[in-house]
Amino acid sequence: MTVPLPLLDRPAPQVRLAHLDQLWFQVTGTLCNLTCRHCFISASPHNRSFGFLDLETVQRLLAESAALGVKEYYFTGGEPFLHPDMVAMLEATLAHGRPPC
Repeated sequence: MTVPLPLLDRPAPQVRLAHLDQLWFQVTGTLCNLTCRHCFISASPHNRSFGFLDLETVQRLLAESAALGVKEYYFTGGEPFLHPDMVAMLEATLAHGRPPC
């Protein structure tokens, strides 16, 4: 008789994506130039709980997203324009975006 592993000792199930309509990038983690009471991630000028997403990761994920049929890209944070590479990220996104109809 085999004894099942406790739930926490089992590998997490994985499901491969066949299609994806939207891709969201949280590029500045929780860093924001505002402190809004309604912010669900408590972003603020002093909250650096999560680091910045690097340009190379965004470029890699953009390339992978093309095969999944992504139609829309979104950037969020904190405040995305606090990221020093935000313009380069937008340029890379426009290069991977779908051509206009």
